[in-house]
Amino acid sequence: MIDAAVVKQLRLYVEQIAYAHKSTNPFHNFVRSCSVSMGASKFLSKILDQPAETLNDRVCLTNPLTQFGVIFATLVYGIAHPGVPNSVLVKENHHLASKYDYKDIAKKHALDVAWEMLLEDTFDDLRNVLFATPADMTKLRQIVTVCIMSTDIYNDKLKEARDHQWDTAGPSKKEVFQDQHGNFECRPNARTLDSANDGGCNDDVNGGVGDSNVVKKRGDSVDGLLHVMIPELRANLMMEQIMQASNILHTMQHWHVYQKWNRRLFEEMYLAYEMGRDPVDPSTGWYEAELTFFDEYVIPLAREMDKYQVFGVAGGECLSYATKNRKEWAVKGMDMVRTYVQEITNEDQVVGGATGARVETTANASQDIIHDDGEFDEGASTCTQEA
Repeated sequence: MIDAAVVKQLRLYVEQIAYAHKSTNPFHNFVRSCSVSMGASKFLSKILDQPAETLNDRVCLTNPLTQFGVIFATLVYGIAHPGVPNSVLVKENHHLASKYDYKDIAKKHALDVAWEMLLEDTFDDLRNVLFATPADMTKLRQIVTVCIMSTDIYNDKLKEARDHQWDTAGPSKKEVFQDQHGNFECRPNARTLDSANDGGCNDDVNGGVGDSNVVKKRGDSVDGLLHVMIPELRANLMMEQIMQASNILHTMQHWHVYQKWNRRLFEEMYLAYEMGRDPVDPSTGWYEAELTFFDEYVIPLAREMDKYQVFGVAGGECLSYATKNRKEWAVKGMDMVRTYVQEITNEDQVVGGATGARVETTANASQDIIHDDGEFDEGASTCTQEA
């Protein structure tokens, strides 16, 4: 039984996370983070609900700290989002851009803000429950970092690396080695361990977690390459895939859910254009960009989810909805973009400014989430649940 003081601190921490989000953002706000968090929770449950014999390479996802880390990442990765792309912050020479070496600015800042809050004296009891040892705190930071950085969907090098890791981790009777640059190499399995699985989990060289009962010994070196456990690699990849899928889950749900969040993202980008922060009018290329996004990221990710069956039947559901949404957007998208612009323009005229109506709407929605004790509908499918 968790002590009442710990529960109180957890509630307070989540409330502070909520207020740390910018309610002026139509898209990157606490409502959105809660939606992503609910999606991740459902994906985790889909994995853990599968038959025990299929969980041998997913045993570390049963670790409470790992599960907490995934949900923690989804809840905090939108904290203090500037409401503009990183490219705008770089052009503006924003102080956050220089602080984070002009890369992954918003994500790194969100992680730092969330972590600094967690380390406040106010949450001593909460930390004592979360972290039995200092190593647990380090592990959680690593898990959250892996998850948050996995949402950098425009980094081609990271995407290529993940694709290679999935190919590497797929076969069950191979060994994986990693060189000093982080590159993976797959070799035939030379020898295995016969010891019984103790169910333990260890930190991955990349900051993840993994099963202790695997081929060879963790950390063995062959030809100058560090031996990496295949289940470790799979656990990392599954955590990343949960985060990636949850991050864009609206594209793989019912059409009306996709419409809602697509419009909000457009609104946020259009607001940046109206304010003169982003020189690009998003309406000029939004239709084509959405089609490209479906073709090059959403549908390939959904196919990968369906192919590896990591999420059970949810992978097929996501692929089905993504394909349907792409087809419907191809037919209706151009008219919808024109409608977006007209609606936003009308809102601006009503309130006499570019932000008033949006501020009120998102702020009120955030407050509703903070004080809502309702539970996520466990009976609903991940892909059909209203985000």
